[in-house]
Amino acid sequence: MSEELNTALKSMGEKLHEMRAANDQALEAKASDERVSEAESKLEVAEKSLNEVIASVETLQKQASRRESFAGVADENVEAHKAALMGFIRKGQDAGLAELEQKAVNLGVDADGGFALTDEMSTTIGELVRDLNPMRGVANVITVGNETYSKLFNQGGTVAGWVGEEAARPVTATSTLAKVTPSFGEVYANPSITQKALDDMFFDAAGWMNSEVAEEFAAAENLAFTSGNGTNKPKGLLAYTFAASPNFGQIKKINSTVSVSFGADDFISLVHAIKQGYRTPRAAFMMNDLSVAVARKLKDGQGNYIWSQGYQAGEASSILGYSVVENHDLPDLAAGANSVLFGDFNRAYTIADVRGTRILRDPFTAKPYVTFYTTKRVGGGLMDSAAIVSLQPIA
Repeated sequence: MSEELNTALKSMGEKLHEMRAANDQALEAKASDERVSEAESKLEVAEKSLNEVIASVETLQKQASRRESFAGVADENVEAHKAALMGFIRKGQDAGLAELEQKAVNLGVDADGGFALTDEMSTTIGELVRDLNPMRGVANVITVGNETYSKLFNQGGTVAGWVGEEAARPVTATSTLAKVTPSFGEVYANPSITQKALDDMFFDAAGWMNSEVAEEFAAAENLAFTSGNGTNKPKGLLAYTFAASPNFGQIKKINSTVSVSFGADDFISLVHAIKQGYRTPRAAFMMNDLSVAVARKLKDGQGNYIWSQGYQAGEASSILGYSVVENHDLPDLAAGANSVLFGDFNRAYTIADVRGTRILRDPFTAKPYVTFYTTKRVGGGLMDSAAIVSLQPIA
């Protein structure tokens, strides 16, 4: 029951109590022939107010009933779509699937492009991909309806001034806005399985599909978000320009103090190379496994390891109080390589998922295997370039 309906029912009870009190007063007035007209007037007002509340309650109840009825129909459509999709995956039966898909997920039907996975399967795949994809774990992830998403950033430039009470106020400079748009592409997976396995009633076809697609999507996506060139794929962090004095859209870089490696003090320099506003609890270091191995051995001037190991489940390891994200797609330690990144990746990088994952069943190309060509469109790009900084080893 909605809060609005609960409030109306409570009001109806109060008005009913008021009408009873007015009725009692009217009866008492008639019995004593005192203030009869006044008591009857109060009773009439109370009765009218009660009728209005009753009408409001009846309207709200009808609306709630319609919503429940619609939700029931929607649930039936979702379950029917799910059952039909499983029939398509197991047996290739697609009769009526396009119509059920349209009712259940409200997406346009493209028979040549396969069929949309259920929202439940798409969500499950998305969760598995996030667990296997370091960039998705720290970036800003949004869902969009198409590939027209863009964001405006204020590059500053507005100038303030001081004036006296009656002094003239000259026009100040205005701020500069920059439009940033992610690069989009289509990622696909082609998991294969035998028809015999699909015919097994105890085989979890949906679970198999989710895990296989998630693993392939995660590997391809993380590489693109890290170093993709932006052509038919997202543009990764490493594809942008790195500079000691960067302009908007460029990432700041600093040099290490150790040849082809880094020292403990370099991490302090890295943290303070970005503005304080980006050094939030969400900020993190990002490096690959080999760089992590080097970082874990570093000690400060007192002989203490700068690495703090996370021992409990879900607890990340940290350096200088900031968590460490392992991204195997970042380069190994080498002169001039962007081996270590630091900053608020949620503000720096945005991943835009276009709603809808589609599947096309192919039982002919790789007999005796059945392949499932699964696709989705996703974009990615650098948004706030000032939010991260790179540590590059010197030669």
